[in-house]
Amino acid sequence: DLWSVVGSVAARMRPLVWELEAPEVFLKRGGFDLVIGNPPWLKVQWNEGGILEEMEPRVALDGVSASDLAARRRDILNSTARAEEYQIEASHLQGMQAFVGAATNYPLLVALKPNLYKCFITRSFEIAALKGVTALIHQDGLFEDPRGWPLRAALYPKLRWAFRFKNELQLFPDVHHLRPYVLAICGAPSAVHFQVIANLFHPSTIDNILSHDGAGTVPGIKIDDGGFDTRAHRSRAINVSSTELALFARLFDGPGTIPERARLPLVHSAEALAVLTKLAQHPLRLGDLGTEV
Repeated sequence: DLWSVVGSVAARMRPLVWELEAPEVFLKRGGFDLVIGNPPWLKVQWNEGGILEEMEPRVALDGVSASDLAARRRDILNSTARAEEYQIEASHLQGMQAFVGAATNYPLLVALKPNLYKCFITRSFEIAALKGVTALIHQDGLFEDPRGWPLRAALYPKLRWAFRFKNELQLFPDVHHLRPYVLAICGAPSAVHFQVIANLFHPSTIDNILSHDGAGTVPGIKIDDGGFDTRAHRSRAINVSSTELALFARLFDGPGTIPERARLPLVHSAEALAVLTKLAQHPLRLGDLGTEV
């Protein structure tokens, strides 16, 4: 029956229910004072190749194409045990997709492709106390996805710092060097006011920016020998309020986008922000010129 299935799945998956694991935290404090994590940057999608390669490692060594792999599927699934393992993996994936895609579980993510780091962001909001602090390292696609506005609208009032990195120095050796990520620090909800530092390559630059006196030229992204610039300048820290979000919405989003739903561009410095402000004041846009340009 249904309850036996639920019990079997729970015994196998062993879900963690924070409110049951630490009831005193929620009863006495309303949640955790501090939530820190590096959630998995993982799309919830079917990976047949990975499953078949585990069963038949030679497939990975030979670099078999997707079409050839499909043709060899029957030969790889040559036993009842392997066929059952394949079916179990497929059912797990379908179940996870249904769970993370359900509006009742993750209402802020219904318009997005399932990615576990986004699930962790919304869950961190739920388990943190009202005045609790959350600090997560995750991909920063939520700041750029046009469909990600429900999550942005919930995040911006809580956001205090967004340190946006590129992995060019391979601080995460198993991640592609072009992969961007962000260290997002959040607190109690309030009127939108947070700081952003973009184009970071090493965390030491953050401390140096915050202690910089503001003198001198603002460093760029690369140095003369082609390496990536980790030097600091106080102008690299950008203050963002509803005013700046309205500016970004006008420049980068569709007409009528409200500030709280705006995407967050990579602004290198306060000087670059001033240029964007000037551009936003111009009455015409390229789109106003129609197709005759």
